[in-house]
Amino acid sequence: MRFLLLGDGHSDIHERAAANALRRLGHDVEEAYWSPHFRARLGIGTDEFRSFSARLQNWAVAGPILGSYARQVVETAAATKPDVVVAYRPTHVTRALLEGIRAAVPHASLVSLNNDDPFSSHARSREWRHLLDAIPFYDLHFVYREVNLADYRARGARNVRMLRSFYIPERNHPMPLDDTERERIGSDVVFIGHYEDDGRLPLLEAVAEAGFDLRIWGFQWEKPMRRSAVLRKLPAPEYLKGDAYNRVLNASKIALCFLSTINRDTYTRRCFEVPASGTMLVSQDSTDLRTLFREGEEAVFFRGKDELLAKLAYFLQDDAARRAVAEAGKQRVAADGHDVVSRMAEAVRAIETVRMAPQGVS
Repeated sequence: MRFLLLGDGHSDIHERAAANALRRLGHDVEEAYWSPHFRARLGIGTDEFRSFSARLQNWAVAGPILGSYARQVVETAAATKPDVVVAYRPTHVTRALLEGIRAAVPHASLVSLNNDDPFSSHARSREWRHLLDAIPFYDLHFVYREVNLADYRARGARNVRMLRSFYIPERNHPMPLDDTERERIGSDVVFIGHYEDDGRLPLLEAVAEAGFDLRIWGFQWEKPMRRSAVLRKLPAPEYLKGDAYNRVLNASKIALCFLSTINRDTYTRRCFEVPASGTMLVSQDSTDLRTLFREGEEAVFFRGKDELLAKLAYFLQDDAARRAVAEAGKQRVAADGHDVVSRMAEAVRAIETVRMAPQGVS
């Protein structure tokens, strides 16, 4: 099939990874990203907008730049005649843009794929209003979490399917590190991710207070850690770019995972990335996670501070048990097809089913 993939385009682990996976599956993929219209240079965390006006229009998700992007997309669709148009986290894809694509390529299926939760109580209506307005216009929606199935249907979605996140084997894998690098970036317990006011801060404080060798990496930690009497003693967190994320995972014995309350998560992409790297996963518990991993054999779950500390203590003093869980977890995510190519193959099968179904039939 011929795909046209729309998205922000700033991240190598989201829409760009999906595009590359579709190509590996033998499909033709054209990419049309809106970030270059607003920013002078791509990259997570950059604020290098082309102008103050571009920054304002990106924030408002409105204005002539958005219109220019829409015209480019419609022209691209008219020229390339895609079978499927996939809008990845489509904050900047308006109903008018979809109508333009439909007019230019009547046979194309319109698909959204969203890793975030636009129905969360924390979601900004300004950011998500175009998607919410356009939900009935898509032929198929892919969502990351089960709770969103009913949310989308209530807003008029004709077809909505669960499509989990994924790991990228080229980025998430075991790798050799020398002792110097392990000493520099490694730790017994690591958390890599953003700060969120959902209880993860006191849990990390408890880990540090219990005397475990803890490192935190990620963004939005500066103020919370500065206010914490125990966490301020740790090295300042850095955002990990390129292969640094995988290197830190490989240098660490145990990687923690917290489930975002903002996104109402019952799992995260780290639940696949951590085992794929060969590191043992210790995550907040959820019923969903227990369908993905055998608890205590392929991953370890905790339901509170005391259980977290007890399990860290046990697995850090038993190297063989920890390595067995890590290896079993790695085998599980590979066997169950949580890699990006397998996930895109799953998406293609669902798209083909919808395209073959009589109009109006889910």
